[in-house]
Amino acid sequence: MRVLSVVVPVFILGACASPSPWVGPGQDVVVDSTAYTVFRQGDRVEAYRTSQGAISSKRLAVLRGALAMEQATGCALAPGSVRGDQAVVTGRLDCDGTAKPPIEINLDVDLDCQIFEQFTLPGQDTTYAEIDCAIVQ
Repeated sequence: MRVLSVVVPVFILGACASPSPWVGPGQDVVVDSTAYTVFRQGDRVEAYRTSQGAISSKRLAVLRGALAMEQATGCALAPGSVRGDQAVVTGRLDCDGTAKPPIEINLDVDLDCQIFEQFTLPGQDTTYAEIDCAIVQ
């Protein structure tokens, strides 16, 4: 019984949207019907998915988390700074526009692409999509 009394609190604590120790209070944001709590300190930001249910792909989950961080902070994310999975997305903010853009590489290739999932946020003209492409030989 003693082991069970220790294990249950650990599982309960693991289910909370608890940020890294350096982060202050969070802000709740909804992106495409997926709820996040966003935490920020300085230029560091974290988005924790708090809604129930499965998300079909990691890429789409990271995109929604990135959009939640931008919506909550009002800042763009620094290029190449976003990392995460279906539960937690992290990044660095570029509020003053001074972050260096990623290096662009132009490749002259033909691609065969398939759209898996797409959504448009209310009040926006931009459609976001998960696309998988392969190089045509």
